[in-house]
Amino acid sequence: MRLGTATIADTILVGASVLILPSFLFSKAITSVCLGLFVIAGALYPLNDGRISTHRSYHGLLLTLVFGVSLLSGWNSTDTSEWIHILILRLPFVLLPLAFWVMPDQSTDRLVRVHLHLLLVLVVAAIPQLFFFFHHLDTHLEMLSRGQPISTPIEHVKYSMINAYGVISSAYFLSKRESISARLRPYIIGGSLLLFVFMHLLAVRTGLGICYVSIMALYGWQYLKSGSYIRFIALFTGILALAVTAYSVVPSIKHKVHYMLYDWRMWSENGGVSYADSERIISFRAALQVWLDHPWWGVGAGDVRETLLGPEGPLYLLQKLPHNQFLLTLTGSGLIGLLLFTIGFYGLLWSRNMTHRGLLLLLYLNYTLSFMVENSLERSVTTAFFLFFAMWIALVTTPDGQTNTAYHQDWRKAD
Repeated sequence: MRLGTATIADTILVGASVLILPSFLFSKAITSVCLGLFVIAGALYPLNDGRISTHRSYHGLLLTLVFGVSLLSGWNSTDTSEWIHILILRLPFVLLPLAFWVMPDQSTDRLVRVHLHLLLVLVVAAIPQLFFFFHHLDTHLEMLSRGQPISTPIEHVKYSMINAYGVISSAYFLSKRESISARLRPYIIGGSLLLFVFMHLLAVRTGLGICYVSIMALYGWQYLKSGSYIRFIALFTGILALAVTAYSVVPSIKHKVHYMLYDWRMWSENGGVSYADSERIISFRAALQVWLDHPWWGVGAGDVRETLLGPEGPLYLLQKLPHNQFLLTLTGSGLIGLLLFTIGFYGLLWSRNMTHRGLLLLLYLNYTLSFMVENSLERSVTTAFFLFFAMWIALVTTPDGQTNTAYHQDWRKAD
């Protein structure tokens, strides 16, 4: 009976992990179903022997504070229905950390396979879009020149974030030579390069910025740690040269840059109310002013939308919440809420016993950069994506007293 329970739980974990990856792009409903399956798997695992891994870090449970901030903010939220909606959106920050925390340790090979499946999904999704892009090249370039994004399976910024993580996670495992077999390396390199080129054609600044900074962080840190300062300088120079070359040879990048400069010129001349970047600046200023009026606890998470976008709100005509996760949290929950949010969201990084802590840092870098220009956790897809990969990375642990490399080799022998 015990063996059966563990087998069922493991089957659910693996099956849901395979199913959720394409659902990030194509089905919110299936994503929700998969999150529920993870909770079921988490409930079944302890029934097997009642024990929890002695290597599991408590830091992952700090993620529940992200939900707690929204829950606490209910005391000064008059719009109860909006507050409940936010709580439902934040509920995965409670359910997934608890479910994954009781799961047994996983191998590096399984973690690699999850990421390779992500790469496969992203490449398969990108191929028809590439054909469509070139078939309607003039139309797409015209859209970019007017500040309109190219059509993607999900909202273009979320899509660019996911693609950026697909590229950089592949680069991470390629840099760990023992993680990828020689037979698979050419396919992974080819898929990663395809996605990297594809991201330039889409010309979404958030995704490209994340990708370039993450590449610099991944390889630059390795070079600095090993004392290869010449390689570090060469990497930095190469990334700058690549960015300049992309502007010169990729027409979608050039159109995007020209529109961005036009947007900023309109803002400097007349406020540029109807332009993308100008709207961001306006929303940031409005949110900051609201926060200054309610510095410690904010206006209440449930009242942010009405305060900013309601008939009496400063963004009523704009009808867009600030695209900055930190600022939005500050407005709704004040300095106290932002402090708790920061402790909760980044708490997992304090765990020292993860075999692939570097990969977790790259995931956090992805989201931290996006927080500057997007309210990424106000979207169910990007919330689920972050929690899924953060929890999976945390499942591959290194026991005290062993190096990451030694433990990694032990897992490969066991598998």
